[in-house]
Amino acid sequence: MATCDRFHQTWVHDPSNDDPVYDRVRIRQELKRLEREHGPDDLDLFSKFQQTAAKAKNEFARAERVMILKHVVLWEPESVVVRMTVFSDPEMFDELLYRVLSKIVMHIGNKDTPPRLASITRFAADLQRLDAGKQVTLGGCRIKRVAKSYKLQFQPERKGRQLLHKKI
Repeated sequence: MATCDRFHQTWVHDPSNDDPVYDRVRIRQELKRLEREHGPDDLDLFSKFQQTAAKAKNEFARAERVMILKHVVLWEPESVVVRMTVFSDPEMFDELLYRVLSKIVMHIGNKDTPPRLASITRFAADLQRLDAGKQVTLGGCRIKRVAKSYKLQFQPERKGRQLLHKKI
């Protein structure tokens, strides 16, 4: 309500704000219960934890951008080329590598969500062992080694022949 007052808007009651079917309602109820039973200090601790998590998320995003700028040679709608040094960079750790590879797969594969962790973990290992002339696929992407095997090229996976005309 304070937000509505601040922006000179009238309060409109939304019945879904009382429906325990929604996560937000159950979370609010649980937070009220915790405050009643344990006092406001626990809620302050949750708030600090959330702020720390938000900071970590921002740091991960920054590190991800740095690694993409450092190792990606080409970033186009249908082609991304990555130096193989992405696997040996001392500043690159597993989780960051998985995030970078996931971002590339989501971009080239035109996906809204990243691949499952188990899939991207296997994928990263497969890419490191990928021989010249061979390719792997994941999430609508076809990946092969190029430039005398010093780089990986990600492109959309082509699905056989496409139906050009629909018969009625």
